[in-house]
Amino acid sequence: MNQIINNSLIGLNEVGGVFYDYAANVFIQSALLVILLFAIDLLLRKRVRAIFRYCVWLLVLVKLILPPMLSLPTGIGYWIWGQIPAASNRAFDSVALEQVGPSGEMAQVRPAENIARDEPAMARLQSALTPLTWQAVVFLLWLAGVLAFLAVLVQRIRFVKGLVAASCPVSDELLGLLEQCRRQIGVRRDIKLRLSEAVPSPAVCGLLRPTILMPTSLVEKLSPEGLRATLIHELAHIKRGDLWVNFVQTFLQVVYFYNPFVWFANSVIRKVCEEAVDETVLVALGGQAKDYSNTLIDIGEMVFWKADLGLRLIGVAESKKALQWRIRHMLNRPIPKSSKLGALGIIVIFTIAAVLLPMARAQKPGEHREPVASENEQKPAKTLHQAAEDGDLAKVKRLIAEGADVNASDQEHKDKVTPLCVAAGEGHAEIVKILLERGAKVDANDSHGYTPVFYAIWIEDEQTVRTLISADADVNVEPKDDVSPLYYAIWQGHAGIVRALLDAGAKAEPRDFKGWSALQFALEQGNPDIVTLVADIDDKEPALHKSALRGHLSELKERLEKGAEIDQKDGMGRTPIYYALAGGQSETAKFLLDRGASMNLKTETQRTLLHQASRAGLLDIVRLLIARNMPVDAVSRPQNTPLHEAAGAGHKEIVELLISKGASIDSRAGGNRTPLYMAATFGKADIVELLISKGADINAADRRGRTPLAMAKQRKHSEVVNILHQHGATETLHGAVTSGNIDEVKRLLSEGHDVNSRDSKGQTPLHLAAMHGQTEIMELLIAKGADIEAEDKGENTPLRGAAVRGKKEVVELLLDKGADIDNKGPLALTAGYGTTIHFDVIRLLIDRGANIEWRGSADCTPLQTVVEVGRKEVAELLVTSGAKIDAAPSKFYGTTYHQAMRGDHPDMVRWCLSKGMDIPPLHQAAYFGEADKIRSLLNKGADVNKEDITGFTTLHCAMFGKHKDIVKLLIDRGADVRSSNASNASLLFWACGLSGDLDIVKLLVENGAEVNGRGFEGMRWGSIIFGNYSSLHRAAHLGHAHIVEYFLDKGADINVTCTRGEAGLTPLHFAARSGRANVVKVLIAKGADANLRSKQGYTALDIAKQENHPEVVSILRQHGEE
Repeated sequence: MNQIINNSLIGLNEVGGVFYDYAANVFIQSALLVILLFAIDLLLRKRVRAIFRYCVWLLVLVKLILPPMLSLPTGIGYWIWGQIPAASNRAFDSVALEQVGPSGEMAQVRPAENIARDEPAMARLQSALTPLTWQAVVFLLWLAGVLAFLAVLVQRIRFVKGLVAASCPVSDELLGLLEQCRRQIGVRRDIKLRLSEAVPSPAVCGLLRPTILMPTSLVEKLSPEGLRATLIHELAHIKRGDLWVNFVQTFLQVVYFYNPFVWFANSVIRKVCEEAVDETVLVALGGQAKDYSNTLIDIGEMVFWKADLGLRLIGVAESKKALQWRIRHMLNRPIPKSSKLGALGIIVIFTIAAVLLPMARAQKPGEHREPVASENEQKPAKTLHQAAEDGDLAKVKRLIAEGADVNASDQEHKDKVTPLCVAAGEGHAEIVKILLERGAKVDANDSHGYTPVFYAIWIEDEQTVRTLISADADVNVEPKDDVSPLYYAIWQGHAGIVRALLDAGAKAEPRDFKGWSALQFALEQGNPDIVTLVADIDDKEPALHKSALRGHLSELKERLEKGAEIDQKDGMGRTPIYYALAGGQSETAKFLLDRGASMNLKTETQRTLLHQASRAGLLDIVRLLIARNMPVDAVSRPQNTPLHEAAGAGHKEIVELLISKGASIDSRAGGNRTPLYMAATFGKADIVELLISKGADINAADRRGRTPLAMAKQRKHSEVVNILHQHGATETLHGAVTSGNIDEVKRLLSEGHDVNSRDSKGQTPLHLAAMHGQTEIMELLIAKGADIEAEDKGENTPLRGAAVRGKKEVVELLLDKGADIDNKGPLALTAGYGTTIHFDVIRLLIDRGANIEWRGSADCTPLQTVVEVGRKEVAELLVTSGAKIDAAPSKFYGTTYHQAMRGDHPDMVRWCLSKGMDIPPLHQAAYFGEADKIRSLLNKGADVNKEDITGFTTLHCAMFGKHKDIVKLLIDRGADVRSSNASNASLLFWACGLSGDLDIVKLLVENGAEVNGRGFEGMRWGSIIFGNYSSLHRAAHLGHAHIVEYFLDKGADINVTCTRGEAGLTPLHFAARSGRANVVKVLIAKGADANLRSKQGYTALDIAKQENHPEVVSILRQHGEE
């Protein structure tokens, strides 16, 4: 707990230091700006109109919003050296690089001398807490002040809402006068006008729905001309956007409440604002302008007998003094001819802004200046990473003493690691302890969310894992891939680490990782020691399975004698004998086999008994199963054979036995991994020697190009590395790039490796370097002739792959090297796909000239793609950057609003309407499910079958909105269920794609939709072009087994094929390609011919193998399909 508190105090001190730097710079620069503007205002107030003075004073608000480090050659900070403090280069959320002592000075951190090995590191760490610095105290006081002012602001807002709620409506006559004034001054918005006895003077409130509040007594006493002038005044505030300016003023005044110059500037802005509005009223009144000052006098006499409520509402009169000043101002100046700012005024204001806003000192061309502190500090921080990696304890101590930041992320590393991550991942236990003692954050994560404890688990370093746990490491943290440390340790097969994590409180209940509990995951991995450990804290499995797992034969016999089913399955399809094998219980497994336990049942992941026994190291059971003719090359998911299991677990005798019985020594598991690859990955040196002696391919690479040697190096298995080197093993260029080993990349290139070689996915080394953000390696590859426009099998170029992953630096590098910015549409892909929106990359692509109207094979613009997935912020960015919301419709999917409908995003449909898209009223009502409006429109003669420009009808829109009742209503009113849109896609075809809504499908079929009709003209899957396919194809492709069954029951042709392009694909082909095992089962059961081949010669089984869907492969093989 002390460590958590200490880390919090350290973080608070860092934030306090950054806050003070920022606040001090803003205070000095804003003070200087206000003083200069006040001087300018004194000179010009009698010579220029109020609108000009108002715009000049608004520069204060702009200055408070801009960062204080802003510097331009036009600014005064560029030319005045030493006069204006340069703002800190640290970002507001960056980590300070120095350690600050209790009095604000830099603390001198001495390296610990003669660390006793018997003294617990954490006891020393927790002995004292870091004191708060005065900067941190100032930050806390500021935070308290902001919260207090916000509370006052919320109270005022509620009070004003109460005033509006308590107000009364005005007469029709007064509403008519308001409408005249609104037209006269050019306000297009609807404005509410209410009477109130609680407001002292006319005022306006409400940002989104403006409301003018008029004192009841004032309406009764003012002349019609006075009322007219008053209403014009309030409308002028609305038209000019003064309400929004007032909102910004209030927000900034809360944030900078400590700055008296901000309070002064805000008071001046409000006063000059009223003078500018008075000018607007005088211009609008024209010939009656001379009476306006008399109206103000009348208002003043009527209202200022009441106490000032201080509401800060915008209105005619805020205070008596201010009103008197305005009247004198009007009487002493001629009536203006215009209330608008002229071109000369705009130029002058921009000039003032260019000079006064950028105040930070910048380096001029040719000047040589000392690097700023952050640059000096980054060097020891960067060097600290290297020292942590090298295991140089003395250097680590020295660098920390010199001020290196122990929590700095290495921005040049592809994973943005901290020194603690590096040390933990290299197994340098003493350096880990030193870093923790010096304030390293034990749970600081890399760019993927992995904390130091993951790095220690990766290299199976139990000592470091326990050190991190003793420093309060979070053992239940989940990175971006949702695999917790416990699951990671179970996968690694390290029982000691699993025990340490469980003792520290690691949770074993189901997680996001496939929804498996820790026990289910351990059973899948098959390590008996770990299974037993996890089973002690997770007892949710069936009683018979528990008895088998623990080898309790007497319990097992008793349960079976009482009628328990010997092949009873758990939720994953495992029978008791699987539990016995996973728990290492040979005698129990033999007993169950002798009692008739099935040998042929497989788990949900297609694991056989031989897989389980091989993994658990049960040699006698493996012999028994092989003797009973169990296949030695059975494939599980993901395509592991028993030999993979035994090799990865290090069971030498079982490996020898399996090979002697004909197991394929180079069989490929998921990811293209061989048994040798598995043994090298898990550091099983004796297995590596054995497999090499048996002729295993020593350089067989996985799908990412990583060889056994690459994996052994990455996992720090030095003995395995030496063995592989002795036998001539080499790395592939792909593997070296993936590992980020630039020295190895250089060596391989110098030996003549093809810089444009391809892996199983068609990716070149440049693809991999781009995806991993390895810019230095990319520079090397490009210099050696790498094809910058190379496309992989998914048609991804390096630029496209980097953009969708948010690698901004990589994108910049590729564009600088001449990459085609529009090749395969990186803008569209980045804007519309992926789990994270990378705004910086999207803006970069737009700024660098990407075609904002680019169209791919689906014929959609980036905006249409973005709207379909519901990314409103991205859509706004694209529109403001010039994207056409009314761009020509996609020939497949329609206009922008059709895309929003298809994507099930009503908010985006409304957004399209707000941007001016013309959606027919009946289509709108159908999509939003407005039955009464539909009936009204139809009763007035609307055509129920009217098509929009892409051929979509009201029925399409009702289906997109998932309104079954509206679909039925439209059909009852004569809607044609056989209609199709411009791409020739039938209504039934679209219904199959709407989250599998069987009720809508039934409605269409029952009213005449043809189940054997063709649904779509054309589409493309990679290099396969097909077309004219049916609704049954679509339902099969999307996995809607219930719709498939319904179509077949209604007479749909089960073997219907596409008839255009490279055709011949049946619904079974579609389901196999998409991995829809549920649909494959239905089609096979209903008699689908699995031996039919497409025009390219592919069976459904061929396609399932190509797309790596092992469950579908298994189903097809079980039915004899080859």
